[in-house]
Amino acid sequence: MTGRKANPATTATKSPTKAAPKTATTGRVVKKDKSKNVMRDLRIRKLCLNICVGESGDRLTRASKVLEQLTGQTPVFSKARYTVRSFG
Repeated sequence: MTGRKANPATTATKSPTKAAPKTATTGRVVKKDKSKNVMRDLRIRKLCLNICVGESGDRLTRASKVLEQLTGQTPVFSKARYTVRSFG
């Protein structure tokens, strides 16, 4: 014992339900701001947008205009080699 007495004002105000701040192994208090962690930042490298129209004509041109307005790029059209009627 070092001869110090506990301060009754500080010991009475401590709540037993509240936990003490977590400390790292070095004794430092862990920061509460989690945004400083680099791995928590979201990074999107590539985004692929796809619209399956199902038919050609007016619906295909409207879908291409929507994609062009969203991305600012001209869309690439790909068509099926043959039609499978059993797909509906």
